[in-house]
Amino acid sequence: MRLTIFFTAVLLFCVTLCSAGPTIGDPQVTLTFLTANPPGNEYNGAYYAYPYSVLVGTGPGASAVPMMCDDFTDDINGQDSWLSTAYSLTQTNLANDVTDFKYGNQTTFGPGNVYDTTSAVTAYEEAAYILTNVALGNFSPSEGNAAVWYLFSDTSSIAGDTTARGLLDTAYAFVTDPNNSNYDYSNVTVYTQGTILSGQPGDIGHASQEFLGFAAPEPPPSLLLVIGFALIGAAGLKRRKQVVAQVVKPRSDC
Repeated sequence: MRLTIFFTAVLLFCVTLCSAGPTIGDPQVTLTFLTANPPGNEYNGAYYAYPYSVLVGTGPGASAVPMMCDDFTDDINGQDSWLSTAYSLTQTNLANDVTDFKYGNQTTFGPGNVYDTTSAVTAYEEAAYILTNVALGNFSPSEGNAAVWYLFSDTSSIAGDTTARGLLDTAYAFVTDPNNSNYDYSNVTVYTQGTILSGQPGDIGHASQEFLGFAAPEPPPSLLLVIGFALIGAAGLKRRKQVVAQVVKPRSDC
């Protein structure tokens, strides 16, 4: 009985330990910018585009996640770290929390685009649609990222890009199609802008960029597996001892 209680306590401790990695939906996560996209993915040969490699979390449970920057106006550099709130783009979060996003209070999107919108929810759904298609290989990474920049920022560097504007038209048409009103965007996560806390000395105290990405994978429960096998082994050992004890127990009728 004591053995069972002891191993149960250890198991509960290990479950807690193994689940201590970054969890999307928690109030805040630590992000650290690792590297920019592979060579050749620059937009117009001058601007880093998807994918940015960003570390989500700290310690052994941290995971590097490919992300898309939706923010053309702010800059970050290698090893910059900041606290961010991670919102999965569920319909509930879009309805209740979109104003926490950098562009959630903006009233015009896609300036000059054929399909302009005044809805922040629609704009972030468009961005999620574009990111998903970039990740699937349907859209060019650099042009997809440019389309998202153009959606949120009125920048002359992108205004004449008919390819990026065409991707926005496609995204808008999909998002606003009544047949897609229940489309699930929750595979995409918005990592909100924060204040850079460490990294390049000149960046500390400045605003980070806002990113779109996918949920960081949960850390593998390797320790839990070890404890599980230990419990099985302990149970087998205890059973074996009981069997042996029954075999060598003196007979009462001797």
